[in-house]
Amino acid sequence: MKNKKIGMTFIAVIFTLLLALASRASADTAKDALTLHSEVGKMFHDYYKAEPREGDVYAVGKNTIISKEDIEQAVEFYIIAGLKEDDAREKAEQYVFGQEALYYKAIQEGYQVTDEEVHNYIEQCKVELETLSNRDEIEAIIAQYDSEEEYWNHQFVVYQKDLPIMKYLKDLEKEFWNGKKEQSYDSSALNDEDWVTYYNSFRDSLIGEEDYQLIGK
Repeated sequence: MKNKKIGMTFIAVIFTLLLALASRASADTAKDALTLHSEVGKMFHDYYKAEPREGDVYAVGKNTIISKEDIEQAVEFYIIAGLKEDDAREKAEQYVFGQEALYYKAIQEGYQVTDEEVHNYIEQCKVELETLSNRDEIEAIIAQYDSEEEYWNHQFVVYQKDLPIMKYLKDLEKEFWNGKKEQSYDSSALNDEDWVTYYNSFRDSLIGEEDYQLIGK
């Protein structure tokens, strides 16, 4: 297997959530979930197997660089999910810009992972897959790879970048809720939407700090 760059790709769990969101946003989405996940899996696999495109830059931020490959993959995902191309590109830019900015922030805050941590997380994912209610949808993605081993090898590459973000966001969320308690908020009046609103605002502020400039525009 040739060396692959650690680019911004989608992990299966995040992809499933985004798929549900995008499907709800598109009134004319007629494809069933298994078909959508199969198409997503094929797209995953095609990008994973493709030769890295060095120097193919889509946008440049203060601290990070966005590749065309990552944006194209995200756009293709949202189109598969039912969005029109313009809407798909807008969603793709928000997602990829946000993840790159979050990754940079996580690393700056000291959130790094070892290969052993990634391996252990992958093994945990394999166990949890056996009990997922949407196991058939994830397996539809896996089936598009040459083998299950190849799929998990791809996930190893993905989680090398996603795990630092996940660890950072876990602590950020904990800090958020602790802050609410210290401010004497009525805990019964709080719900996940409070965190989601905060997270979206925080992510957007990081994107703003990067001040991304599109190349060639």
